[in-house]
Amino acid sequence: MLKNYLKVALRNLRKYKAYAFINVAGLAVGLACFALILLFVRDEVRYDGHYAQAERIYRLVVDVQTSRGFQQTAQSAPAWGPSLKADFPEVEEAVRFKPPNQAWMVGFEDRLFYEKGWAFADSTTFDVFDIPLVRGEARAALTAPFSVVVSQAMAEKYFGAADPMGKTLVLDSQYNFVVTGVMADLPRNGHFHFDFLAAFNTLEQVPIYGGTDFSQQQFPIVYTYLLLAEGASAAALEAKLGPAVSGYVEAHFPLAQSGFAVAPSLQPLRDIHLRSNRENEIEPNGNAATVYVFLAVGVFILLIACINFMNLATARSASRAREVGMRKVAGAHRGQLIQQFLGESVLLALLALVVALVLVGLALPAFDALTGKAIGLADLVHPLVLPGLVAVALAAGLLAGSYPAFFLSAFRPAAVLKGDLHAGGGAGLRKALIVFQFGISLVLLVSTGVVYHQLNYVRAQQLGFDKEHVVVIQLTDPTPRGLYRAYKNRILGEANVVNVSAASSAPASLLNQVPLRPVAAPEDENWLLHAYFSDFDFFETMDMRLMAGRTISRDFPADTLDGIVINETAARAFGWDDYTQALGQQLAFPRGNNDNDNPPLRVVGVVRDFHSQSAHEQIAPAMVMYANVQAYLYVFVRLRPGDPRATVAALEEAWRQVIPNYAFDYAFLDDHFDRLYRADALVGTLLGFFAGLTIFIACLGLFGLASFMAEQRTKEIGVRKTLGASVGSIVLLLSKEFTKLVAAAFVVAAPVAYLAMHRWLDGFAYRVEISWQIFLLAGLGALLVALLTVSYQSVKAALANPVDALRTE
Repeated sequence: MLKNYLKVALRNLRKYKAYAFINVAGLAVGLACFALILLFVRDEVRYDGHYAQAERIYRLVVDVQTSRGFQQTAQSAPAWGPSLKADFPEVEEAVRFKPPNQAWMVGFEDRLFYEKGWAFADSTTFDVFDIPLVRGEARAALTAPFSVVVSQAMAEKYFGAADPMGKTLVLDSQYNFVVTGVMADLPRNGHFHFDFLAAFNTLEQVPIYGGTDFSQQQFPIVYTYLLLAEGASAAALEAKLGPAVSGYVEAHFPLAQSGFAVAPSLQPLRDIHLRSNRENEIEPNGNAATVYVFLAVGVFILLIACINFMNLATARSASRAREVGMRKVAGAHRGQLIQQFLGESVLLALLALVVALVLVGLALPAFDALTGKAIGLADLVHPLVLPGLVAVALAAGLLAGSYPAFFLSAFRPAAVLKGDLHAGGGAGLRKALIVFQFGISLVLLVSTGVVYHQLNYVRAQQLGFDKEHVVVIQLTDPTPRGLYRAYKNRILGEANVVNVSAASSAPASLLNQVPLRPVAAPEDENWLLHAYFSDFDFFETMDMRLMAGRTISRDFPADTLDGIVINETAARAFGWDDYTQALGQQLAFPRGNNDNDNPPLRVVGVVRDFHSQSAHEQIAPAMVMYANVQAYLYVFVRLRPGDPRATVAALEEAWRQVIPNYAFDYAFLDDHFDRLYRADALVGTLLGFFAGLTIFIACLGLFGLASFMAEQRTKEIGVRKTLGASVGSIVLLLSKEFTKLVAAAFVVAAPVAYLAMHRWLDGFAYRVEISWQIFLLAGLGALLVALLTVSYQSVKAALANPVDALRTE
């Protein structure tokens, strides 16, 4: 019996090759897209899940609230972790990480490399995070100052096949670190990636970070992770954190008196990648909304493919009605007919799955390059993924075959053989499904248009400075910072260098915030300002526009002591709407618990508002003041327009002459800002790609249905042509029904797309208005593609010989 069913199924596939191709191709593309999105989503939600104690690990984060400002940072003060472990039995262990803001130079003998993966870590790292050590003892590896654990990749890079244990790595040509362990390379799907872990207690002995106090309780500058004891409640502990941390800070700084409130909280390790968007994240994170969007897109594409599959199956069902009648006359039972139709449908679905798996395998390299992932075929054949895809294919086959199976098997043989059945059946259902298909396609097309419109807007947005033609060079250590002025004087002689300056922060990079208040304001009224501690010529180099006053200048020696320039937002926040009112005003730091309070600062200028972060964030109050070279982390070099390659090469050569043995690490400032929108750009690219595929799949189905409808109306078309109907009128007759369906889909999709994109745009502080032109272009585009798809079959039918048509049974 099964052999007979298979023969009939294969015979039908050969007989209706075009129908089989369209059905298999549409479902295969849908399954392939769904599989790719499923792999992407699975990779995103599994971040940090490889740690055995992940469910008990929490990151300590803090919200700082003043009467006039708010900061949410991923960092915490260095002493909080050890203090909490000592004070609360719920905290089983604590570990701190301090990665540098820049890359550092690491050397061994004649090998010298610029590395971004160096970080300082507590000796408890391997107790909290079960990172396997392939060499060395986990408990002792990071206990001694100037010890370092390297990854397997770095061990091979620096030492080759030699034993790395006991070897000495030189950090920035002056600090010697002894290798005490080799750890396995950290998995890609974690929210931090380090190649070197050096003993944290080293920072308490040498001023690697310019003399920063790594035992202080006030300022959040490290990343702290807590391992809670078995059975400990994170919520209960979190309720105790506020008073405890406030007490730590209050011992050194009068919080209440200065109007500060510190609110620490525990962030589950597994939530960091998708649900954390704090200042100074250890690495750029993902976004849960993006995952949900693409999961929905994957489901919709799969639905469209399955709808095609069902539509074509139901449309073709009438052509087999006579076959059903003959089988019933010959003694076939209804159950056997149901098995026949369901079997054929499942066979097609499984064939589509095989094609889909081949497509996924071919597409994975390009998909990985686009998304920045490293998904392999092993992920595709995972015990949860492949069986899931098989189940989806089987479900699609059973669902698509169910209508013809149960509908046709119920026919009475006499009625079928007399031709009393209405051809096709299920016409209303097919129309509804076509509307659904094109509705989804239109939502994706409109969404893609809005995303690209917004991205073009933020990239062309006035930032308050000129980000073009600016090279940003990192100063990684006290030694290159000490040689900065010599380097500046050296490169100012280059013909294509316009200006040079330096600062503690770079736009689109890590930020510093300082609290300030007008001296006349109450002591508990402080504003948080983004702070840039800079050299002279900062405003000229960045091409910032002054709104009032002047910049910090070497012509005014007092500027090096207390001169400050604020932005427009800060001036308005302090109540100086007329910016000239700000000139000469004094701003004070909060008072500490000692007599060494900082003197007030004097406003010498107001600069036009400028963006320190992406367009997702409102421009914040900001200040720029002069500082000595040890505060500088970035050098800014403005170049003349043109080809920068020769000038960058000259900058590098000058660096090697003035600051030998240190890496020349540079980037262009516009690249810094492009990185801020990388996730948004990925959304736009993938939406556009999948929107195109949904249109392709939907049009495959339209092509099949148009072919079927033209075939069903062959005699009608012949009669019309005999009576004098033109080719154009017949094409219009066959096309107008599909035009109505696409128009109905637009009416349904437009409000859905508008609401979805309006919500997405709410995530931007600076955003475009949703343009009606995007809806018009998407609607016309979908209609045009649909008409082109249908018109081929319509024209073919209209040009057919009416004599042949009238002979059709």
